Amino acid sequence: VSFGFPPDTDTPGFKIENEGKPKETDLISETAGLYDPQKVAEVIASKCLVPNPPFCVYFGLEGWMLSTLTAGMSPVHSLIDAVCQVTLMGILRLVSLFYLWDFSRIIANNNNNNNQTTT
Repeated sequence: VSFGFPPDTDTPGFKIENEGKPKETDLISETAGLYDPQKVAEVIASKCLVPNPPFCVYFGLEGWMLSTLTAGMSPVHSLIDAVCQVTLMGILRLVSLFYLWDFSRIIANNNNNNNQTTT
């Protein structure tokens, strides 16, 4: 069993999803970028089909960070993963607070813009 952290992927379904997405959510999603669906499918399939597949399949720095921060009681794929999870959890939590602060700033700025246009 593998747990995937797929990124925003450039598919027809994602385009439809974006039509009704709040502006704040769209701005936050832009921070991680948009991935090619063929590449995402290839990576997920190739990682899951190896003899000893990883428990987590992630993309990019944000995916790795999310995978590390949510490790909890999940199985460890390698010694390097274990060392990263144990030693970096605190600093990654600090980094995640900056992400959350930035997301809150995006929401607040958008709310301020909405309030200015309605008054």
